[in-house]
Amino acid sequence: MNKRKLIISAIVIAITSSVTWNIYTDYRHDKLVEETYNNALNYISEENYAAAVNAFHSLQSQGEYDYREQQELCIFCRAQLSYASGDIEAAHKYLKSITSPSQQMNDLFPEYEDFKSQVDEEYSIHMAEKEKEEKRAYENRIKNGVPYVGMPESRISDTSLGAPGSDIRHNYECINGKQYRANLYDFKVNGHVVFTARCVQGKVFQVWDSRDSVDTSKPVKNGGYTSSKKHHSHEKKSDPYNVYDYSDPEDFYEDNYDDFWDFEDAEDYYNEHH
Repeated sequence: MNKRKLIISAIVIAITSSVTWNIYTDYRHDKLVEETYNNALNYISEENYAAAVNAFHSLQSQGEYDYREQQELCIFCRAQLSYASGDIEAAHKYLKSITSPSQQMNDLFPEYEDFKSQVDEEYSIHMAEKEKEEKRAYENRIKNGVPYVGMPESRISDTSLGAPGSDIRHNYECINGKQYRANLYDFKVNGHVVFTARCVQGKVFQVWDSRDSVDTSKPVKNGGYTSSKKHHSHEKKSDPYNVYDYSDPEDFYEDNYDDFWDFEDAEDYYNEHH
């Protein structure tokens, strides 16, 4: 046999060996996948859902991601585990993601529809109770607390502080380049402002809590700056507010709003003394 024939023979042997090995490897892979899948089904029949989930994950590690509806079966197992742990919301979410169970799944697990109906019913009851509890907690938070950021402005008088003073003050808030009118509510004890809530677009936007820093044992008697709208008595020569420390009337008003009737009143003072 010449050299050329030897080379051809070697190539044929190598190709034949490679094909044979690939066929054998594919056979082993298919057999392992089938075995893993059947193990998962057995675990489900034994109600060992955690082991079944692990088996389905093994299928994925073998490169199989949708072998005989394994995704639906795995979700079914996760729903069972969530239900057993008392997490009815998770169980409902899992089952809801199975929009159309396969015929094979229904044949293998005829109890699926009964389980789904049971979870749906318990989920409805659970959510109704959860809504009631959240509403009770919400009402208790308002009734027993103070105005908080995000609270509806319409509930501003329903907290433990009672109703704010009737002299609502106003300024403005710029949000995303658009200016909105803000309402400032002062809650007073013996004439002292102990809490202020600033509302923008129907919700509490900002709060100032002075309850621990204000002495409310004695009523206020003509203290602080008197509004120019009431007495028109600004003193140009005397400036206890150091107007020159501010670059615009809005900053001045934000720091001293307790002493002015409204923003326009503070602005007048700012212009007169600046």
